[in-house]
Amino acid sequence: MSIAKDSEISALAALSARIGRDPLLAQASSGNTSIKLGQVMWIKASGKWLADADRDDIFVRIPLEETRRHFAKGANLSGTYATRSGTGLAASIETAMHALIPHRVVVHLHSINAIAWAVRQDGCAQVTRRLAGLPWRWIPYVPSGLPLAREISAALASDPGTKVLLLANHGLVLCDDTSEAVEDLLWDVERRLAIPPRQVPDADRAALQSMVRGTRWRLPAIEAIHGLATDDISWSIVSSGVLYPCQAIFLGGVAKSFASCRSECFDSPFLLLERVGAVLNENITAAECETLAGLTQVALRVGSSASVRYLSQTELNRLLHRDAPAYRAAALKSREPVAAGILPSIPA
Repeated sequence: MSIAKDSEISALAALSARIGRDPLLAQASSGNTSIKLGQVMWIKASGKWLADADRDDIFVRIPLEETRRHFAKGANLSGTYATRSGTGLAASIETAMHALIPHRVVVHLHSINAIAWAVRQDGCAQVTRRLAGLPWRWIPYVPSGLPLAREISAALASDPGTKVLLLANHGLVLCDDTSEAVEDLLWDVERRLAIPPRQVPDADRAALQSMVRGTRWRLPAIEAIHGLATDDISWSIVSSGVLYPCQAIFLGGVAKSFASCRSECFDSPFLLLERVGAVLNENITAAECETLAGLTQVALRVGSSASVRYLSQTELNRLLHRDAPAYRAAALKSREPVAAGILPSIPA
């Protein structure tokens, strides 16, 4: 590999790491980044965390023509592909989407601000004014993988200058010809879409500690998570449906109430006590905890009068029975399964 190409991959890795360490842009293994160098695309492997991009070998080498041939046949890539060091890793579910976008650098994020608009019934109308002057498109919700690649390919065919794609009930895609240009675009979009979170009542920590003593439940060290229970608007949002795929994949879908919990809740990563606070399962993983913190920040940014567009049962059935198992397994395998520092000890 030439020095210039290696430098471009390093620039993408540095940008990916900055994005991955910002919880308002990425959570756990969500999102992916890529760069096309000639007939090869380097893309974050399935289940890897963007936060690790500058300290781990997370990008795999994908032949672009092979990807496009698979797409033309209605198939996605499978198997493993080599990293720069030669390690074999699985290709991302979004490989086809990255390959079909003509720009050299593509960044797909689960931006909290973007998702807070993307889960609204009027999301497209709301962001139209905010993104005025930018080459952007709204993409209605479709499942990840080939369906999303097809939808984006069709949108770009009619408007090839598009550089910003807001994905309903999903996230954000940005593209340009250098990592630096994409990063500049990212901060412009984030500034335009920024929503201040609601202030919420404090949790009743004494009541929570009393309730969980001697159980498998613990209080979250991330204080904001309690807002899902202490804020009436957030409680209503997360107990009424599923906003986006990661909520279903990592958190079990609709939030469950501690008060109504029975044996079927034992494996839930978290439970809510309305107007009291949240508790976490002692076996919660790092990926689940980061996803939960992200869900909290989304809910705190959806307005009280907003009409929310939840994933339908049909969409959830496809997601949970076709896409979720492999994606979740890859995500949980890529880091330590239990998140250190998120479960404070409970006094005896």
